[in-house]
Amino acid sequence: MEAVDLARLEVMRLRHVDADPRCVWAVYENQALDSATAGGRIYILIGPGCTHAVPPPHAPDGAHGLGWMYLFRGFVELADGTIEKLPLEEAKKRLEAPVQ
Repeated sequence: MEAVDLARLEVMRLRHVDADPRCVWAVYENQALDSATAGGRIYILIGPGCTHAVPPPHAPDGAHGLGWMYLFRGFVELADGTIEKLPLEEAKKRLEAPVQ
């Protein structure tokens, strides 16, 4: 099972303390095979009060406009750092479901 490195996971946990508990960390992976950073990941906090309420299909563009290379892969489980791979539509449904 794939997982986030411990240092990055600790930063996510610290930043998540101030976020809405319904927020999740989305994983985006570079799929451009001709890229020097192919397979690299970026992580974006998604949910109520965040820039994105549901995960976009690709990462937002930064200063260099390279967001298109990073496609949605799933969510990070903060308890153990594992990455739960999900299809985008299933991930959107999970975040849009009412809290019970």
